[in-house]
Amino acid sequence: MAAAQVPLEVAIEQFPALELKVLEIGGAATKASASAGGVELTPLKRGDEVQFQNPLTRRWDSGANVKEVHDYGRSYLISTPSGEFRRNRRFLRRSCGPDMQATPSSNPPGPNAYLAPVLRRGSRKRTKAVRFEAGQ
Repeated sequence: MAAAQVPLEVAIEQFPALELKVLEIGGAATKASASAGGVELTPLKRGDEVQFQNPLTRRWDSGANVKEVHDYGRSYLISTPSGEFRRNRRFLRRSCGPDMQATPSSNPPGPNAYLAPVLRRGSRKRTKAVRFEAGQ
């Protein structure tokens, strides 16, 4: 048996406590709780060089530029060699420019740079396990 749909105003007249629930659900309480664990990302500007996460491989691809900003900085139109895409800010990150890239040092690494680290073992004294066999 399907429930009859009643207009919200009629329901609030019959059940005054319902009005508090409606305000609580649609009000600022849900907005605050929804963004409580979020991280504020810095906005990007038009022309910024960015990396974007490929939705199929989930790897970060580079070589994209911000072409346009949409929806108060939440989504961006980016241009890549393979075309233009619209991506949310969380799937974009700034690329390291030529001045920000790490430059290799002129000194080559020492001879021990490529050796595996020594495993550290505990100092507890170990004894051989005593096993009992059936029939003895």
